[in-house]
Amino acid sequence: MPGESKRRLLFVCTGNRARSQMAEGLLRHLAGDGFEAYSAGTDPKGLSPLAVTVMREIGIDISLQRSKSVEEFAGQRFDYAITVCDNARERCPVFPGGTRIHWSVQDPAAAEARGEAALDAFRAARDELRTRIRDFLRREAADSPARAMLKLPWRSRISLFWRLLRDARVPLGAKLVLPGLGLYLLSPLDIIPDFIPVVGYLDDLLVLLLGLWLFLRLCPRELFDEHLRRLMEEE
Repeated sequence: MPGESKRRLLFVCTGNRARSQMAEGLLRHLAGDGFEAYSAGTDPKGLSPLAVTVMREIGIDISLQRSKSVEEFAGQRFDYAITVCDNARERCPVFPGGTRIHWSVQDPAAAEARGEAALDAFRAARDELRTRIRDFLRREAADSPARAMLKLPWRSRISLFWRLLRDARVPLGAKLVLPGLGLYLLSPLDIIPDFIPVVGYLDDLLVLLLGLWLFLRLCPRELFDEHLRRLMEEE
């Protein structure tokens, strides 16, 4: 898998009519290339036209999305499965290797029973989901591989790099970064000569930091998380 792999996220509600559909469209819009967004229902009923309407109000078109059953994704791996209604929380299947999150968002389709205007209820659900997804993405950005690496002791950092380097699933382009970094540091070529006190080693330090960051950037995120989790379990 070339480059940095996308993390996969599945939103689940009961009918896959509104909340999970809007969440799928919002994540795809807000996260860019960082995530693959999906949605499904425990009892799919079809995409709500009101969900399409309120999403168009904020410039997001979900009209081509379709209502799907969670069974369609059985056995697939997701980094996150987020249920957005209490009923789906109880009935959502377990997906291998992923993190379960629950957001209790009121069903806008039940607005009339609550004495509310249907369109306003759909807007309220959309805005709540947008806020939750933005918060989720901010937390994800704060927990980047580089930040997670800095939380480890030095010995563990070296061990994690070594495990990733030996993993056959890590792209060759990522693996070539570290040997290339070593060759540069050992070569006589220097932007700033090393004999200049203190300043002479700044270019080496910058190249080292840039090389390590690039290696982490090119490693698939799920592989980094897998080795990090195993390493922490062993300590």
